[in-house]
Amino acid sequence: MRVTLESVIKLLHDEDYALVIEHQEQVYPFEGRGIRPLYEVYRHQKALLNQSLVADKVSGKAHAMLCVAGGAKAVYADLMSADATEIYQSNGIHYEYGQSVPHILNRDRSDLCPIEQLASDLTPDCVESLCIRSESFFEKIAQNQKGK
Repeated sequence: MRVTLESVIKLLHDEDYALVIEHQEQVYPFEGRGIRPLYEVYRHQKALLNQSLVADKVSGKAHAMLCVAGGAKAVYADLMSADATEIYQSNGIHYEYGQSVPHILNRDRSDLCPIEQLASDLTPDCVESLCIRSESFFEKIAQNQKGK
């Protein structure tokens, strides 16, 4: 049976995964929070993104940059920012969303998502700069959690 974007979206919702990727008719579900699962795939299993179907909870600018650089074929997100849709459109990537928003906010909705802030001054092709900034951010979070 052929895997479709709709079946990947269904798995995302039915099993409450953070991220689901279809690559060469194989489905890979991931758990985690925020952009971290996609970031880890991009850094350590980038080939999974090539010509893939991606379903995630949220897609902002940083998420779109990773999907484009990884070679995704189609992307779905429950919540997608205007920056993400612009990046997908300009790169010829099919996209769908549950809800479109101007920007992705942080968890308490008081400001922009921290990763979106890191990506705000980058052009979509500056993925390595985004990865360096993101890694530093994730390391700070890990250090703060160790200190608690």
